[in-house]
Amino acid sequence: MTWGVVTNIVIHNKGYDDNWFWWGFFFGFIAVIVACTKPQAVYYTSSVDSSMQKRQPQPGEWECAYCGTVNAHFYTTCTSCGLSKTEGIIKAQEEESKKAQEEDMKKARERKAQELTSAQAIKEFKDLLDTGIITQEEFEAKKKELLGL
Repeated sequence: MTWGVVTNIVIHNKGYDDNWFWWGFFFGFIAVIVACTKPQAVYYTSSVDSSMQKRQPQPGEWECAYCGTVNAHFYTTCTSCGLSKTEGIIKAQEEESKKAQEEDMKKARERKAQELTSAQAIKEFKDLLDTGIITQEEFEAKKKELLGL
């Protein structure tokens, strides 16, 4: 009887809904070995699984950190994206850091473009000063304005 219970627990931990109690009861340790060699069950999202998404997890359930799908407690991998709990957390953190890096790069490019634009404008005003179109005071005021001083 113990082998039947152990075999059934192994099968459920692998993500299968099958009842393997009787296999374990009759074949003992052999059934446990066969159950251990079965691959993890991977379930893909279907219209039935969509009801599990976008809701708060109930006691015993867990939410995938990567895709947000709520999974039953006996699933070791997400039913939507196929990632384990830890893989989902790692992948979500990687995505978040990648977005933060892209945002930082975008801000840096915008700052550099603004600096170049300011430098070009100052150069143009310097040319106007050299030709005598504007005065030194006007040039200094415009330079301070462009540099943000």
